[in-house]
Amino acid sequence: MKKKARSSRSTRYIYLVRHGQYEMHGRPHRLGPRLTKKGRLQAERTARRLARLPIDAIYYSSLRRAAETARILCKHMPRAKTWKSRALWEGLFTPVPGMKTTAASMRSARRHAQTAFRRIFQPARKRDQRIVVVCHGNITGYFVSRVLRAPLASWLSVFTQHNCGICTCGVRKKGRFALFAYNDTSHLPKRLRTLF
Repeated sequence: MKKKARSSRSTRYIYLVRHGQYEMHGRPHRLGPRLTKKGRLQAERTARRLARLPIDAIYYSSLRRAAETARILCKHMPRAKTWKSRALWEGLFTPVPGMKTTAASMRSARRHAQTAFRRIFQPARKRDQRIVVVCHGNITGYFVSRVLRAPLASWLSVFTQHNCGICTCGVRKKGRFALFAYNDTSHLPKRLRTLF
């Protein structure tokens, strides 16, 4: 009797990391603000936490606050492959009360997010895989909504994430999704737990 292929039991673990705290009042830049000192400390703590795992790849938004967070993580995980992408940028996916947005910008944000989701949330092939994704609060909410098969508007009304909080998702064979942890901040001392 043939043994069942190991790939049928393999899982792709995806660690969604929101970027560290960033400067609220700096000089405008086309790629957004930089991390604060506290944001860099948050990223260091997160890097030490995730470096205990056999991370295969680090995907990250090319906006500065996410890219700087990712660079700190990469120093602790030098063997991980990297992928910098515009598809992981922050965006508004549905109308937000009190905020000006256009239907075209929301369509664009959803299109980019869908591109990233299709690339990242794939089943593992021959073995377990571990992927870190450094991005933003809104797109993390979008990804979690997709994992839970919740209405798209859930990204706005339900999900809040701390700076450098970790959401752990899984993808099994045939695209079965799981959410193992949401907004895990156990690696951050209380003084480093911030929302903005």
